[in-house]
Amino acid sequence: MLDTDLPLAIDVVCDMLTGSVIREEDVDVERGAILEEIAMTEDDPGDCVHDLFAHTMFGDNPLGRPVLGTVDTVNALTADRIRRFYKKHYDPTHLVVACAGNIDHNKVVRQVRAAFEKAGAFKNLGIEPVAPRGGRRALRTAGRVELVGRRTEQAHVILGTPGLSRTDERRWALGVLNTALGGGMSSRLFQEVREKRGLAYSVYSYTSGFADCGLFGVYAGCRPSQVHDVLKI
Repeated sequence: MLDTDLPLAIDVVCDMLTGSVIREEDVDVERGAILEEIAMTEDDPGDCVHDLFAHTMFGDNPLGRPVLGTVDTVNALTADRIRRFYKKHYDPTHLVVACAGNIDHNKVVRQVRAAFEKAGAFKNLGIEPVAPRGGRRALRTAGRVELVGRRTEQAHVILGTPGLSRTDERRWALGVLNTALGGGMSSRLFQEVREKRGLAYSVYSYTSGFADCGLFGVYAGCRPSQVHDVLKI
């Protein structure tokens, strides 16, 4: 987008956020698409194992729930429920506006504020933005094993542990560790598990940092008969 088109972009985005119609027929169409996406994910054990790992770590906390939802929760959504949720949570005090490029910060702030004021989105001009949540979330740190049996050609395995939040000062060191351990084709895991032994095609490590907690995991997809060898490495 050209920098000269910034006012138009702000106006369009503001209109989307404050004037969405959310019609019942549109919700029905989108519900069908999401149900198909859930079915597609359920057919892919490589996706399901990540949902299982998150649920094992976070339990019933929202972070432990599948991003797509479930068949029951998606079927329960109505246009009215979405509108009420939207009206309650999608207001300027809960939004972050991010811009990058040839812009002036103060000018952007004035334009964004003017657009939302014009749309009548500011119910209370003196209200302060919602502060970021602090502290640390308690995770399930005791050793656990979760198994889901399926008749597939591969076993999909994740070994994981609590990680670091996205503001933890140690996250930079964890990023270096993650890269060395399983962040690419030259990583330790890739070389030892795949290149030297041919035990898996896909093997990697990853980190996920949230506001007050995080995850660190190692994934491998291999033949069921080779799971124990992969785990030993």
